[in-house]
Amino acid sequence: MTRALGMYLFAAVSLFGQSAETVFFRAAMLPSNEIPAVDIAAAGTATIRAHAVRDASGQVISGTVDFIVNYNFPGGVELTGLHIHRGDSTVNGPVVINTGIGGAGGNLNDPSGKGVITRSVDVTAGSGAALAALKDLLDNPSGFYVNMHTTVNPGGVIRGQLQKPEMLTTMAVLSPANEVPAITGQNASAVAAITAMRTFDARGNMNTGLVVFEADYNFDEQVTMTGFHIHSGPKGVNAPVVINTGLANMPSTETGKGSLVFPVELSMTNKAQVDAMNGLFQDPSNYYVNIHTTRFPGGLIRSQLRRTDENVFTMNLSPANEVPPVDIQASAPASFKVNTIRDESGAVIAGRAVFDVNYRFPGAATFTGLHIHDQAAGQNGPVTINTGISGANSVAGDSGFGNIYIPVLVTSAAGLRTLNSLMANPEKHYMNLHTTVNPGGAVRSQVRAAYTNAPAIGDALSSVIDQEQRDVAPGGWLSIFGARFAYANTNYFAWEGQSLPVALNGVEVTVDGITAPLLMVSPGQIDVQMPYEVKPGMRQVVVKNGVGESNAFMVTVRQAAPAIWRMGAGGGQIVRVSDVTFISANNPAQAGDTLAVFTTGMGQTVPALKTGAVVPEALFNTAAAAVTIGGRPALALLSVAYPGVPGTYVVAVMVPPGIPSGPQPLQITMAGSRSNTVMLPVK
Repeated sequence: MTRALGMYLFAAVSLFGQSAETVFFRAAMLPSNEIPAVDIAAAGTATIRAHAVRDASGQVISGTVDFIVNYNFPGGVELTGLHIHRGDSTVNGPVVINTGIGGAGGNLNDPSGKGVITRSVDVTAGSGAALAALKDLLDNPSGFYVNMHTTVNPGGVIRGQLQKPEMLTTMAVLSPANEVPAITGQNASAVAAITAMRTFDARGNMNTGLVVFEADYNFDEQVTMTGFHIHSGPKGVNAPVVINTGLANMPSTETGKGSLVFPVELSMTNKAQVDAMNGLFQDPSNYYVNIHTTRFPGGLIRSQLRRTDENVFTMNLSPANEVPPVDIQASAPASFKVNTIRDESGAVIAGRAVFDVNYRFPGAATFTGLHIHDQAAGQNGPVTINTGISGANSVAGDSGFGNIYIPVLVTSAAGLRTLNSLMANPEKHYMNLHTTVNPGGAVRSQVRAAYTNAPAIGDALSSVIDQEQRDVAPGGWLSIFGARFAYANTNYFAWEGQSLPVALNGVEVTVDGITAPLLMVSPGQIDVQMPYEVKPGMRQVVVKNGVGESNAFMVTVRQAAPAIWRMGAGGGQIVRVSDVTFISANNPAQAGDTLAVFTTGMGQTVPALKTGAVVPEALFNTAAAAVTIGGRPALALLSVAYPGVPGTYVVAVMVPPGIPSGPQPLQITMAGSRSNTVMLPVK
């Protein structure tokens, strides 16, 4: 056996089944959390990124832990330690992951008492307590705390238990045309990404909030930027700043093209910030991002925030995949996380990509490139998405073991072409990590292997997913279940337009040969709007992608097939009109209430709607609906298409007198078809 062949077999065995993941944790660090409590006006917040590599059995075998810790002391401070300890909030526990501050590297002296510490700790297979802690941290973060130590308080001065945060990534394409009033004659634009993280204490109060602003701006000349903010307000309205980066009088690059990154820790005593954070998670479209300049102090470019699609592709980079293969015993379990927003056609118009690479080399390595390239396996192709690592901006891997974590905004024409292609054909693109020794690439992998078989449909029914009402009506939602549909997830909320796309991520659906508009696609599920052109009867549903066509699955289409959207155990999506709150066991309906019952499958409207069309703010009435509550007739006030999402309807109904207290069955009948039954809590 040649040495090269032996190396390739070694790499294949060592990589087989390995996977990489990154999990975020947050901690609110306070002196009152120390045991015993410390009397000092200090505080901090910690963001922990745990990069874990698992073997084929799912066991964590190595990783890297990143610390990003903000601290604020009343005066100068000398730090003697920053660690993760094992223990709950009631005990002092042992150090299990150590940043090295206060050890051989010495103490960290900060005369200002305010700052940010960033450290990375590698956890190898032989790390003992650290590896065991990393394994347990992923499953039980509350069993660990972050502690900062000083010369005055060597046992710890501020600490906090770790929590998994809620996370949200939103994006926006900023334009002068979106300003109020619109600005003309300015060649300016930007793509912004807003990443938000929040955690809550045991009482349900937010205890940490982090908002990371990122933007790639493009002005036709050098400008001085005077603000970069989130404002609370809908499209067409100027509204107050609620989250501020602090940017002020910052010149752009000389070319007018550059990038901005601002992490903002929110103050939990600032009600406007806390309310804005909660509002972002509830509905980001009620907020907009604005970049201001000296010439346009009210704002030069802005846009409402939008939810994004999120996809994570995992891979194992290997020297055997290079062309030609590289003779080195190295590997790099990695992931490529992509958040995107789409236009009316379904095309990606902006993206945020995170390169997350756990490199394992036999010795020191200097990394000179990390990219996505266009090309299939066995061939070399051009770079289209670049992290910015280069010979002049290299990354030193002194031990040959570590993690590279780099987010980038994808705004170039080449990068967007790659993202659109990658979502449909990931096997045609690869990630490559370059070094000084191997400038053409040291380890690489295709983003994902292609499906080897055509898509397969296993079931298809009304999207309320209730066996009591499987049938669908023209204009209603149909959910298709099966395998090998798409490689990437895409949903309605990352899309913007007036008519739904008929192709997403290389996937199309037809019903008796009529193309159906797409609301969501994923590897195992597709949601479509049943075309209004489809006639009642048994109809064939077929899924098509780049590999081929699925089996034909028969569904029953009726003139009307009312179906109530579900919420909770047995309940429906039902809102009390008077206070716009969802009905629940804790908020029951009562006699005389007017309720809005959200449905699908109510059929064509008057005036008629077009297939795929977003419903305007106007009344599009369906045929008459009959409603019963607790087996008694209830007055149906109207049945209309709900403005916005195609295929969604609302039936307004009044709760009749004499309905007994407790859960009562609610059902809708239309054109001889009965809906599924949901339980309505009644007081």
